[in-house]
Amino acid sequence: MVQGRHLTQANGLLLRGAIGIVFGLLAVGVPGVVIGWGTAAIGLVLILLSTLTAVIALSTEPSDQGRKGTLLLFLLSLVAGGAAMFSSGLRDPMFFYGLAGWLFLTGISEFSLAFAGDLRDYQGIIAVGGILNMFFGVILLAMNIMAPAPLLLSLGLFVFIFGVFSMLSGILVRMSPGVPFD
Repeated sequence: MVQGRHLTQANGLLLRGAIGIVFGLLAVGVPGVVIGWGTAAIGLVLILLSTLTAVIALSTEPSDQGRKGTLLLFLLSLVAGGAAMFSSGLRDPMFFYGLAGWLFLTGISEFSLAFAGDLRDYQGIIAVGGILNMFFGVILLAMNIMAPAPLLLSLGLFVFIFGVFSMLSGILVRMSPGVPFD
């Protein structure tokens, strides 16, 4: 059964990483496309990434310390992603604070997942990813980056880095003994 859980965790991390990398590249390389999607699409991406984090948490043992906290933070992340979805634009404070809240909450979630029983062997890279999330959310709030171009560039760079860390984590989990790498 551990093999099945690790496979689910690895696939969730890999998928989350792929979505992060693609979105990050689009936001940095072709910002007009992402702006054209509107905040609803950006909020939907945030909700999708949070949902994948919840799937990863659900694939840990029910007794794992990080599971309940991760699921609670997933629910809070849904609220942050929803705030981003229903905001009127990139200049809208609801979008900005929803994004900063999502970043911070996802960072806490990542950090708590790093110390879950099933993922202890990979806790270093997962914990660093969580710390980066929290750090970026705090920096975003402290610098009050509400102008659309710098906000989108910052978001794109961050989500790209988030995607890379998720992909690395997924690869490490997939390379675990007894987990097939198809």
